[in-house]
Amino acid sequence: MLVSITQSTVIPPVINEATLSPFKFWFQTSIHDGMYYHNELFCRWCTVTATDRAQLFHYACQLIRQNAVVITADEQQCSLWVSLRSPIVAEFEQVRAIVPSFLQITQCR
Repeated sequence: MLVSITQSTVIPPVINEATLSPFKFWFQTSIHDGMYYHNELFCRWCTVTATDRAQLFHYACQLIRQNAVVITADEQQCSLWVSLRSPIVAEFEQVRAIVPSFLQITQCR
């Protein structure tokens, strides 16, 4: 039996946080963390403890269907970054409020 897959599976890249050169930028009345990765500017969407890494990865897999996302990780924490060109960034405060509660977010900026 042949199985046809119509929708391609995309997995977000996971990179070591220590290899980043983050910067700060002003956006919608507050300062945010940013980074440059593969010719794209990203905003730190949220940060969770290392124990919640799997849940964050699952959430990123849902977001990547319509947004460019990257995950960074170190031994203590894991962060989700969203492209500044993504439509959800324009409504940062409203959309950020609906991040799944199971993530136990330690920071969201």
